[in-house]
Amino acid sequence: MSMIKVLVKRPGEKSEVREIENDWKIFKALIGGGMLECVSIGAGIMMYLDEEGKLKGLPYNFRLGIFDIAVGDVVFFGNDGGEEEQSLTDKQIEFLRGCLALNCVPILSCRQRRLNENSGDKK
Repeated sequence: MSMIKVLVKRPGEKSEVREIENDWKIFKALIGGGMLECVSIGAGIMMYLDEEGKLKGLPYNFRLGIFDIAVGDVVFFGNDGGEEEQSLTDKQIEFLRGCLALNCVPILSCRQRRLNENSGDKK
């Protein structure tokens, strides 16, 4: 297995950069053993959290976009659109830490992404 650089954010704690094996079992352990839910942040960043975290009453972590919150432990990783998790770049880590300092991680939804990519096509 290859090693990748991720950012782990636990409720009430500062984020922590970790180098881990790129293995779904490691990701699952880092979020506390729950079912992995994958959320695309945009800009080549994705995150895993416990899919049933809210139902389990896991503690609040940060705001997620405008209308949602993240609960429980969260792991951020890089992705270039493929199926493999990748290392975060230093620039992505800096971006995420800035967002987390403000207690809110923005989400670029699929619809917004399509509109942004095609904005030059429409006049």
